[in-house]
Amino acid sequence: MTVRVLRREQWLPRPRAEVFAFFQSPGNLARLTPPALGFEVLTPGPLEMRAGAVFDYAVRPLGFPQRWRTLIESYDPPDSFVDTQLRGPYKLWHHTHRFEDKDGGTMITDEVRYELPFPPFGELASREIERRLDEIFAYRETAVAALFKPKEGSMKIVIAGGSGWIGRDLSRVLVNAGHNVTVLSRGGRPSPVPGVTSRSWLTPGDDGWETELDGADAVVNLCGEGVADGPWTPARRRRLVGSRLEPTRALVAAIGRGNGRPRVLVNASAVGWYPQDESRLQAEADAPGAGFLSDLCARWEQEARGAEKHGARVVLLRIGVVLGRDGGALSRMLLPFKLALGGRLGHGRQWFPWVHLDDVTGLIVAALSDERLRGPVNAVAPEPATNAEFTAALGKALRRPTPFPVPAAALKLVLGDMSSLLLGSQKVAPAAAVGAGYRFKRPSLEEALSESVR
Repeated sequence: MTVRVLRREQWLPRPRAEVFAFFQSPGNLARLTPPALGFEVLTPGPLEMRAGAVFDYAVRPLGFPQRWRTLIESYDPPDSFVDTQLRGPYKLWHHTHRFEDKDGGTMITDEVRYELPFPPFGELASREIERRLDEIFAYRETAVAALFKPKEGSMKIVIAGGSGWIGRDLSRVLVNAGHNVTVLSRGGRPSPVPGVTSRSWLTPGDDGWETELDGADAVVNLCGEGVADGPWTPARRRRLVGSRLEPTRALVAAIGRGNGRPRVLVNASAVGWYPQDESRLQAEADAPGAGFLSDLCARWEQEARGAEKHGARVVLLRIGVVLGRDGGALSRMLLPFKLALGGRLGHGRQWFPWVHLDDVTGLIVAALSDERLRGPVNAVAPEPATNAEFTAALGKALRRPTPFPVPAAALKLVLGDMSSLLLGSQKVAPAAAVGAGYRFKRPSLEEALSESVR
């Protein structure tokens, strides 16, 4: 059976003694664990952290209650402590917590050596277990960052339409960096990201949300129904237009009326701005194409530019096809590819303007403070790929053959005008991002897909 190693690092802008004091308290574990796990300390208090101490917890992964007994193997404040599982869901769980002074704050290093239960069946679920551990530690890091925000230098950032896939990831990254984040969403559902404030907006007769923009340093607009979420019927086209133009118009108007106006508006747009053209590389200075998507992007960006007259720097982020785990276009492609039923679309020579979620988030974060980024900014990877190349790379990442091409005529018959999303060709360059010195986190398609499907 394989012993696996999970290693995470997180820097906090606080003294080591303060950070260690928080982590050495078993009672604080519940604040750092996703609510869905139903974490509960069973050992009666008062709880004392020391070498040889034993603590009992209850967790409910997937809704099934489990007991977890932990031994504190070593305890050396404020440098480290080590806990190991005596009873629980793993065959081995050995967790070392280290705390070091770094750059005026504290670097936390978690190193977990673990072994899956029920050999050889545990190995069959190894990818899913790794994914869930990543999610648990990502939640923990966000919760910790929200509790230990920098005392100076943090920004107040409002994200409109921030309850979606990109918005959740962006919220997590911003909170981890110590910023104050408010998400505006229809219905005001609480954000799953710890440390984020949620606020309902665009409710008839309720303009109270506008006060959230008072004193905000930045606004990010991610509003808009997904263009690939359904056929482009006349009614759906109206919704696609309305779900972008109306919120953007409302944000710009609120920026103009508010006190302490935001310095920057980062507005989501799309590479649908560009014409369909297989023959040349297109960059931010190129003119828009013709057709529904190009017209939609042009109108959307025009509304956002209205914030310039209120003194805001406006960044128009033209986003490509976003790859990442648990969302986006890739989540819809995986099933047929996993069943070895995937294949290129049409002739496969059309360009596929992809980008990883980490770089969409990274470019938004860069745009919040980098004055060089203004106007159109293409959020696409620096290494373009054709549909055939993407298909082969996805098959390789999943270790599946891709033998079934889908004829263009069949896509047009089933999808109508929406087939242009799959058969159209846009070779787009991130010229503005590269010119501003942005370093892509996932520039390689193979790396982006490997991370997205594991």
